Amino acid sequence: MHKVLLLTASVALAGLTAACGSSASSAPSTSSGGAPASGAPATSAPPASGPTTSPASTPTVSSVPPTSATPATTGVAVCASANLAASLGQSDGTAGTIYYPLVLTNRGPGTCTIQGYPGVSFVTGTSGQQLGAPGRRETGPAPVVTLGAGQSASATLGIVEAGNFPNCQITPAAGLRVYPPDNTAALYIPHTDQGCANTSVVTLTIRPFASS
Repeated sequence: MHKVLLLTASVALAGLTAACGSSASSAPSTSSGGAPASGAPATSAPPASGPTTSPASTPTVSSVPPTSATPATTGVAVCASANLAASLGQSDGTAGTIYYPLVLTNRGPGTCTIQGYPGVSFVTGTSGQQLGAPGRRETGPAPVVTLGAGQSASATLGIVEAGNFPNCQITPAAGLRVYPPDNTAALYIPHTDQGCANTSVVTLTIRPFASS
């Protein structure tokens, strides 16, 4: 009886010892001075962000509006004095000023143009000496007037009565000297009148040419 109990106790003690040994051997071993390596996957560091360069943009060139074209010229020549005839039309006026249409007629074979003011003055004597001051221009529209052969343009000429000026130095006038626009050769219109020898007195006024 005692032998059986002793044997049972020995078997039990042996089993307990075996169990303890098995538990100790299953514990993970640690490396000296460190913790066990983590099993988490390593993440790579994001690449260093450098300055983002966008491709160079091509500058937008705005279209420049076209400049206004210079009006095309007609190609018609200016009327030359040699191809013009000058005359005075029917007079009209009161209160000391008489107005005349100063008419230039194209007597040349072709078409020509007139634009602007004529130069005009009284002349006296047999040599056509200028008498007094030249005509004063009066502002007004100055269209280009195209004259075919035989056609005319006119400008209004005003002649103030010389007796209206006390310092006039009244002198008889034999006619008018007329320079067509853009010409240096003069035309003459016979016209008996009175002018002022005093060049500070203006007795003639002239407006631009227009179609007759």
